[in-house]
Amino acid sequence: MRSIDEMRDELSGVLGLAETWVGGLRALGERALPAAEIEAEVRRLRGLRTRSLSGRLNVGLVGRQSAGKSFLISGLQGGLTYSLTTDEDGDLQDSYDGVLPIGVNATTACPTTVVPVEADGPNDASGRGFLRVQFADSPWNSPWTDVGPNPSAEVMAAYGAVDGDQSKRLPEHRGRVVLQIELLLSRYRLPAKLYDLPGAGGADEELDVVMKEAWDHADCFIYVSHATAGPDAHDLDLMRDLYAYHLRTGRQVLWVLTGIDRAEQAEDGRKAWKIVKEKSDEYLRDRFGNSSDAVHRFIGEGFLPVSPALEAKAVHADAVGADSGTGGNAVGRNSRMDELRRRLTDVIEGGAGQRHLADVAEEAMRLVRRLRRPIADTLATHRVSVADLDRQQHIVSERLDRVKRETDKVLSELRNESEGALRTVRRSFGGLAAALHAGLDDLIDSGDLKAEHVSEINVRQVEIFSEWIAAAGGPDQTWQRQLAGLNDRAATGLRLIRGTDTRESQLVAWEAFDGRAVLLSNDGRQPMSAYGVVKTAATTMGVVSPVVGGVAMGLAGLSLAAVAFPVAATVAAAIAMAKITDVVKERESALQKARTYRKQLIDGQADRIRDSLVAAAKEQADTLIDAVEAHLVRYRHRLERTLAQIADRVAAPDSVASRETVLRLGPVEERASEIIASLRAIADAAEDAAVAAARAGVPGAADSV
Repeated sequence: MRSIDEMRDELSGVLGLAETWVGGLRALGERALPAAEIEAEVRRLRGLRTRSLSGRLNVGLVGRQSAGKSFLISGLQGGLTYSLTTDEDGDLQDSYDGVLPIGVNATTACPTTVVPVEADGPNDASGRGFLRVQFADSPWNSPWTDVGPNPSAEVMAAYGAVDGDQSKRLPEHRGRVVLQIELLLSRYRLPAKLYDLPGAGGADEELDVVMKEAWDHADCFIYVSHATAGPDAHDLDLMRDLYAYHLRTGRQVLWVLTGIDRAEQAEDGRKAWKIVKEKSDEYLRDRFGNSSDAVHRFIGEGFLPVSPALEAKAVHADAVGADSGTGGNAVGRNSRMDELRRRLTDVIEGGAGQRHLADVAEEAMRLVRRLRRPIADTLATHRVSVADLDRQQHIVSERLDRVKRETDKVLSELRNESEGALRTVRRSFGGLAAALHAGLDDLIDSGDLKAEHVSEINVRQVEIFSEWIAAAGGPDQTWQRQLAGLNDRAATGLRLIRGTDTRESQLVAWEAFDGRAVLLSNDGRQPMSAYGVVKTAATTMGVVSPVVGGVAMGLAGLSLAAVAFPVAATVAAAIAMAKITDVVKERESALQKARTYRKQLIDGQADRIRDSLVAAAKEQADTLIDAVEAHLVRYRHRLERTLAQIADRVAAPDSVASRETVLRLGPVEERASEIIASLRAIADAAEDAAVAAARAGVPGAADSV
């Protein structure tokens, strides 16, 4: 089997061919494709090529404020530098500069993403990188605004830090609310996109929204805790959220204890950070280690102690030759940063990287296929003999009439089918409240409802909900069956519209409809109506089949029946279930006297969770129906365009002109078909490699296929 690097290089080459092919459409003139659209598609392909070469893993970094997430990201990508400076009193001090704002206070005010890109990209991402921002008032069709290359620490802080000085922004950006920032780096050490998420415990109330988006895209999370303190009760809510994420997806959480260079002082003959690590690991085991499976999969090897500062010092020492090339290397090893990179690389090679390449290949294939269709239709029209034009015109006209006549009927039947499916899935939530009462009532009565007891209740609620929703006959399986049935009904309706005419027709080849691809696509190009493919695609990219033994089975090789509720929706539901204990805590005395009130809280929360997940299911169903409608709209437009071309030929039956058209378009269409076939082969190979990695038990692979 080919390595991930070999597949990456092959994909990059084919994407280069695709870019050349799309650029070559300029020679066909505006009738083939408007110049502006050609340029836009060329840019998209360049972006896909960059994605294939660099970012092969999406990692969300979370933790408390001032835990050192920004410092760690700068170090992971080789963007942290060390120097020895003097303070205002003339004393020597260690000084560090990172590509992200760093400091002792909480820094990150909005999500910040560090994206690896190739050096030959359209933006100069060398040095400190290239900064882009998204404002709250940015237009939806052009959300990102370029700030520019090599942003200083002050400029980065001005856009992304809590205490940033807005006077350091560009004048036209001052006073605008920043939703997120993106830093492109062409010099990096990991082919991974790193999300620096706002710390838990801050004043920003939007953390839940940010986390939901991160859940949709992350291949894994890094939980960052500082070696001077370790986790405590303030960390429990975020840890619980990650536990819900892990139970739902099976994906890996890496635990990192950073800043060990600041916890070197000895205590009882041991370094302080070693004691903190021991206590931190014990903290995890006590709260999430109820089974060996949980210990192995969620806790893993526990907290990995690292120090980006020690690594930066080692790089500096080697650069200035301060220790004849040995001391710097030793300090670098003590930083353990390479071990963290190795663990992340294991996730890449364990399926996430292959899955990423397959996604890029699929997206490029959809792009080329979409641009090829009108060329193939035109080519087919001009290959028809003059003598056969009348017959072909009649056949295409009948097909167009059938589309116009049957489309509304098919869509109406699908909507009725959808309503019935949603009623069925709504009924499947009937036992949730009872399951929660059975697992929680005694536990709620058994403690003092202080932080540790509340945390125990929270974790148990997450476990109960995750097990219950994925159980045999539960909402997950119910919705899988209903969604698969809706897809079958869509296929039946499309066959009806296609018709069973056995007369030979060379024109407007029927385009197969793949409901599973619609729900899993992140293309963002499908036409849409009320809900739109794009909106739900983001929440369905990570959908998984039922959790078995705490490990989510992947989608690769499975039918639409494997598609369950969106990850973001179910993780949010699990978290919301746990948050009822916040109310319990506030009403401690009342709840000790009134068990009935507790039941009412649980019952009401179960109803709200049911409503939210049924709404998520409805959005998936609406997405599928919208895609069927868009499929028929495309088909109708192709038929109308072909009829217009036939009419032109009938009016002026110039066989010479048609031969010239065939000679001009034939090689273009053939080249597109070759590119599509190559992309299909790469996507299939990458999918197979991801499945093989999962079956081999490579760390991090269980979730990656």
